[in-house]
Amino acid sequence: MRPVKLEMQAFGPFVTKQTVDFSKLAQKNGMFLIKGRTGSGKTTIFDAMTFALYGGSSGDESKKSKVGRNNLEEWRCEQADNSLETFVSFTFESGGSLYRFTRKLVPKRKNLSAEYAAGRVDEDGVLIPFFENPKGDDLEAKAVELIGLTKEQFRQVVLLPQGQFEKFLVAPSKDKEEILTKIFDSGRWQEYAERFYEAASERKSALDEEKKRIDSSLNEEGFNSIEDLSKHIEQLKEDKTEAEKIHKEFDGAARQESLNKDRSLAEKFNALHGLEKKKQDLLNEKEEIDAKRIKYEKATKAESLRKVLGDFDRAGLDLKNRQKALEDASNDLPELEKAEKLAQETLKVHEESSTVQADSTKIGEYQAKRSAYQDIGDLKAAYIKAKDASEKAKKDSDEADKSLKDKTEAAKAELGKYNKAQEEARDFRNRYFEGIYGEIAGGLTDGEKCPVCGSTVHPEPAEKKPDSVSKDDMEAKEAEQNLRKEAWEKAEKARVTADELLKEKSGVLAAKDRELAAAQSAYDNAKVNLLEGIEDLAALDNRIAELTEKIEAFNLKTKALQDSLNAARNNVTAGKSKIETAESELKASKKKFDDEKSALDKGLSENGYEDEASVRADLLTAELRDELHKAIVEYETSCSNNKAELEDKQEELAGKTEPDSSKFEERQKEINAEKDKYTADITRIDGEIDRLGKKYSDLSVKDKHYRAEIHQAESDFAFAKKLRGDSSVGLQRYVLAILFDQVINEANRMLNIVHGGRYHLFRTDDKGEGNKRGLELKVHDNRSVEKEGRSVRMLSGGEKFLVSLALSIGMSTVAQKSGVKIEALFIDEGFGTLDDSSIKDAIEILEIVRKNSGMIGIISHVKVLEENIQPQIEVIKADTGNYISA
Repeated sequence: MRPVKLEMQAFGPFVTKQTVDFSKLAQKNGMFLIKGRTGSGKTTIFDAMTFALYGGSSGDESKKSKVGRNNLEEWRCEQADNSLETFVSFTFESGGSLYRFTRKLVPKRKNLSAEYAAGRVDEDGVLIPFFENPKGDDLEAKAVELIGLTKEQFRQVVLLPQGQFEKFLVAPSKDKEEILTKIFDSGRWQEYAERFYEAASERKSALDEEKKRIDSSLNEEGFNSIEDLSKHIEQLKEDKTEAEKIHKEFDGAARQESLNKDRSLAEKFNALHGLEKKKQDLLNEKEEIDAKRIKYEKATKAESLRKVLGDFDRAGLDLKNRQKALEDASNDLPELEKAEKLAQETLKVHEESSTVQADSTKIGEYQAKRSAYQDIGDLKAAYIKAKDASEKAKKDSDEADKSLKDKTEAAKAELGKYNKAQEEARDFRNRYFEGIYGEIAGGLTDGEKCPVCGSTVHPEPAEKKPDSVSKDDMEAKEAEQNLRKEAWEKAEKARVTADELLKEKSGVLAAKDRELAAAQSAYDNAKVNLLEGIEDLAALDNRIAELTEKIEAFNLKTKALQDSLNAARNNVTAGKSKIETAESELKASKKKFDDEKSALDKGLSENGYEDEASVRADLLTAELRDELHKAIVEYETSCSNNKAELEDKQEELAGKTEPDSSKFEERQKEINAEKDKYTADITRIDGEIDRLGKKYSDLSVKDKHYRAEIHQAESDFAFAKKLRGDSSVGLQRYVLAILFDQVINEANRMLNIVHGGRYHLFRTDDKGEGNKRGLELKVHDNRSVEKEGRSVRMLSGGEKFLVSLALSIGMSTVAQKSGVKIEALFIDEGFGTLDDSSIKDAIEILEIVRKNSGMIGIISHVKVLEENIQPQIEVIKADTGNYISA
């Protein structure tokens, strides 16, 4: 992978579109410098490259984090206009083809919408997209496919971020293992070991479980071994043979045949006895059957008069109903007339109590006042607003007055302190100078000039005062005086400000009071035209609505009372009509009753009945008549059948002896008991033989399989534990150690040119954090007598940087040997800890790398690098947004 161009806009500290042309920067010798003040955004160039490819910054934040440096919205420049797109676009070459990855935030209405694009750039500069509607994860997956590196590997192989060199150098084995695992994707070796361990563990566990099931199955039957189970099955077969011998000697079939014959004969004798009893029962029923025959004949005769009797009964019932209907209609009419009179009186009282006329007049008066009330609402609102403004102005004025009093007191107090400090400073100056004069006079000698007046004669030299002070004491007092003066001036300035604020607030209060007086006067004048008890338009409208509702309610009640009166009148008319109809229907019903009475009397006479009661006594329902007839026919049939069957049975049993049936149950029990015992014993024995035989066969196969497999399974399980690293270095650590040795060899090849080949890295098996071993590092110093070397943590800052740089480049080199072709390397800071000599060594290392990688970009503000590396680009801070200058 070789970078070609980076473009970004509204990203990080950059507002306008910025372009980094890597192809031009690498034209001279392949190495270039990125410089700029701290915080200008140099590292943001690396972040933009990583973000375009992987959707995250060059930092080590978790990709799972959706905020911070892995969120494009968080990278949007705060100074960018809302209409300006945020985007990063990275063009690079890989495998002879040119590719471009772009991520954008496009303003849409109120939100920012993410857009993505990635594809191959053809010879004409046209992008041929990989996807139709790509997602962010699609770009990341495609970047890994094209470059051959994940984001973490990209950071370790292509970008060497700020502060990451030493982190890997001094990391314990546990942390080195995590980093190397990500870079070299060596986690697959641990996965292989884990998979082999799981398979071996599952196989051994399965065999152990199989053995447990075999033993458990034998223990359930009470056996200790498969051989004991086999002996028990043979004993069961012998028990079955003995049971079959006893059953044959009993001969239950012959005994059952004899019992069945006796039972059959006994059943025939029982049938004979039953027929004899049936004959006697029929003789006993004869008298009852004769009575039923007489009752049936009477009912048949009376049945011819059933219709005539029914017509007579229905006519009588109808006559009674018509009489009752006329009586009810005659009784209802007075109540209906009374209800009509009451409805008429109620309506009259209601109409006499009407206030509709007065209420309508009142509504007209209220409507005429609406315009006045509309004006009062606005005046009241203006008055309230003016009152609130006046109260607020009063509060502000009071607060300003209090503040002025507080500030005045504070300024007064500070002035007192300042005057006191001034007086003390003046006193200390006098005492200091008086002391100085005494000290000078004490050192005068006749003939030597006085340093004050220049005289060589000193007739009256000054004496040093006993209360004199030192220069430091004097200067301390003067400093305290100055501080007190500053405090007083600050307090006085605050007082003047508070005084000006009070004047301002007092002026505002006076203006607000004038506005309040005008608003209150207008409001009071308008209230004169209002109606008593009605304060505002809403109250007036409520009164109008109440009166209107009262009128509507009165009219509705009037209509309801009128409807009630009309209904009562209709009810009276209907009641009278009902009486007339009832009288007419009663007359017709009386004639019908007389006709049916004549028809009934004629039928009684013709059929020999004296009265209708005799007919009613003989009448039966059809069901009862059928039952009587059926009973008579069934009795006659039974008598005939019994006589024939009894004669046949007596002829069949003539000359035979009836067997003793009391012994039948005892004989059957003996036969059944022997049969049940035999069947139960044979079933039990056969079941046991079959069940235990199957178990024996199944367990024999399983035991044979267990014995054949267990030895190899235990051997594989022990090997799998070693492979996983349970008791020693596992497969992954072993592979990592080999790869790490290659990294160290590459690093040592670089270190041969540092300080004359003074340092040499080597790996140790010392235990590190978490009891991990195999990836600890030591450094051997040719100038040291310690042959075992010393911990890399003991290197100085500059030494650590050079060794870390060599180690990081070694890691990048080994990673590329795995098939990933990297034609660029970027290094972020770290040179500030080096002296000039070490920087030259570092440049020599980078020169070797450049020959292999082809392009090296360095972020730094070290002067030596600026003097030795060309070309350069500079990231410049600006108030309107930082920018890149080539």
